[in-house]
Amino acid sequence: RAWFRSKDGHKYTWHADKKRLELIRDDNFDKPVASFHKERRYLHVLRMSQHPYIEVHASALDSLDYIVVSFLLVERLRRQLGFG
Repeated sequence: RAWFRSKDGHKYTWHADKKRLELIRDDNFDKPVASFHKERRYLHVLRMSQHPYIEVHASALDSLDYIVVSFLLVERLRRQLGFG
C-alpha cells in the first residue's frame, strides 16, 4: 500500500493486488476515487481489444496531478516486485 496527502487535505491510499489497482480516499472507503483498468487481449495473446486506462471520479479531479504521479510510482514498484 502506498498513500499520499493531497492539497485538499484528504489522505489517498492505493490498494493493489494482481487483478486491480484502486485509489481510496480516507473519508469514503466503500467507493474508489480512481481505478486502473488493464488492457484486454483477444484470447490473452493477440492484439489488444481494450487499451489500459485510469478511471477517475469527478470528486477527485482537483487532485489529478497527484493521482497520476502516484499511480506511475506505484505501478512501477508493482511491476518491479512481480505483481503486474
